[in-house]
Amino acid sequence: MSKILLTGQTGFIGNYLSKLLIKNNFQVLSLTRSKTQNNLSENKLFKEVFFDINKKNNLENILNEDIEGIIHLAWGNVKEINSETHLNFSVDAHYDFLLKLIKGGVKNIFVLGTCFEYGKIEGSISESIVPKPVTNYGKAKLQLHNRLIELKSKYNFNLTWGRLFYVYGDGQKSTIYSQLLESIKKIDEKFDMSQGNQKLDYLSIDEVCKIIIKLYLKKSNLGCVNICSGKPIALWKQVENWISENNAKIKLNRGAIPQRSHEPLSFWGNVSYLNEILKSTNH
Repeated sequence: MSKILLTGQTGFIGNYLSKLLIKNNFQVLSLTRSKTQNNLSENKLFKEVFFDINKKNNLENILNEDIEGIIHLAWGNVKEINSETHLNFSVDAHYDFLLKLIKGGVKNIFVLGTCFEYGKIEGSISESIVPKPVTNYGKAKLQLHNRLIELKSKYNFNLTWGRLFYVYGDGQKSTIYSQLLESIKKIDEKFDMSQGNQKLDYLSIDEVCKIIIKLYLKKSNLGCVNICSGKPIALWKQVENWISENNAKIKLNRGAIPQRSHEPLSFWGNVSYLNEILKSTNH
């Protein structure tokens, strides 16, 4: 049985995604820098290989594993969006890694991108809009995407680049969702946040993982695809929805903290292309 190579398995999305893949009887070869803290290690469909992506990746052992494709989630320093390592290290390291996989015959490549590639563009964002990233994280992801597109003229492989908007779910760290759950757990009377007037695009982790798998299983050259709900919602309203879902009584203290400077005031994904793809899949 062929394996799906998965990177970033120990992260928030990777943890959910690996369990969903195995639940659906896919074989998963996970590349990780550290021991996985879950119950997958005893599962016959899951194999872990310790590997650290760098600028001189040695993939000899990995390419002997009968890999049919990769779901590439891994990326460092995501919370430090303007870290120089995104541009000075990560682009070259991940390009070298993916290039060697492609040269080694891996045909199906799914890479997780980010809505930060679009920059501070307002309104409904379609994949055809020219990205204008303002953070080093967004710039680096866009550079990697463009370099992979250039490779299409030299090598035969399928590339799907999933531009993820905002995701939430249990197990997240350092997000407004995780901070809210922590305040609810502590039975705080109020929750400090920005004014929260910005309209953003949120999707649950379960839905995100289902979409990633469906896109990967197309095994086609889909190009760039927005992964999002397509439904803008004011941040304060989204937080109130989460409070209601958790049957909590905590009150919002809007305006207690400043809005993030890199974030547009009105920003959501256009799902026309995504819906077109999903309607044509049998999975």
